[in-house]
Amino acid sequence: MHSYLEFATKEQLDDIYAEFGTNEESLQNDARYLKEWMEKQPHLPNITDEEFLMNFLLRCKNSLERTKQQLDIYYTHRAVAADIFLNRHPQSENFLKLSEVLYASTLVPLPKLTTSGQRVWIFKITENIKKYQPKPETLMEAVTMIVDISIKNDRVKSCILIFDLENITMAFGAIIFAVLKKLVEFSTKVAPFRIDKIYVLNLTPAFEPIVTFGKNLVKHKLAQRIEIWKKKPTDLIEVIPKDILTTEYGGHEKNTNELKELGLKYMNDFIDWIEKEKTMMTDLQKIPDSNELNTNFTEYGMEGSFRKITID
Repeated sequence: MHSYLEFATKEQLDDIYAEFGTNEESLQNDARYLKEWMEKQPHLPNITDEEFLMNFLLRCKNSLERTKQQLDIYYTHRAVAADIFLNRHPQSENFLKLSEVLYASTLVPLPKLTTSGQRVWIFKITENIKKYQPKPETLMEAVTMIVDISIKNDRVKSCILIFDLENITMAFGAIIFAVLKKLVEFSTKVAPFRIDKIYVLNLTPAFEPIVTFGKNLVKHKLAQRIEIWKKKPTDLIEVIPKDILTTEYGGHEKNTNELKELGLKYMNDFIDWIEKEKTMMTDLQKIPDSNELNTNFTEYGMEGSFRKITID
């Protein structure tokens, strides 16, 4: 594989396991239990990837009941929003164009973990945004694919997100605003993507409403973790180690252009898995009447087709 990621060490994994009250053997046993449980659910797909289930469980804080509920939500969301999941591909024309707009560290996480086992992600737009305006559904396809690969391949404690709005345009801001609710709902309520901290850099008054709207979409606990960074971007080394951050932010890691090719190769390693997984979804016709999950996803803001997203 072309993975350029540095994965958690044994010591980091031991600390993560201790925090959630588990260990490698217990995780393996619980993953087998979840696999057998899914086989018995008439509406759920049969998932045989135990590594995926182990990571999924760990991101649900090692709670079997919470994991079962989350798996139900996760695969039902795929069925409700099938138009997004059936069109995802790391080599699609839309995805490759999007990779020219978003720095590589947005498409894949930064290589090194923090000491406590957190993965850092950077969202920053390049100046190419002036040449190409992605469709809202393309952004959703990319984000859901990236999050899924993270669950599949990266055993971490949680994530730290950096949103650098330096090059953002009003047009792209409108695209983000149009899908913001769906992006937030997917990453916080559908997929087990644990977020410890969010830093927002280079926020201008014009985009303050987007950040405010985003805060209102998440639980109070997560909203409290969003920090408007008022110092220089290179001052992030005060809160994130230098060896993790790219050179643009005062760190020692390769710059985003150098990471780009590595990142795309990393994504391409999962083409077969993405192709296989895209049909793994709930059979909406077989959901038991006793299942409390709202298949319309009105609770999660996922109702309707992503293809119906429009920008006024």
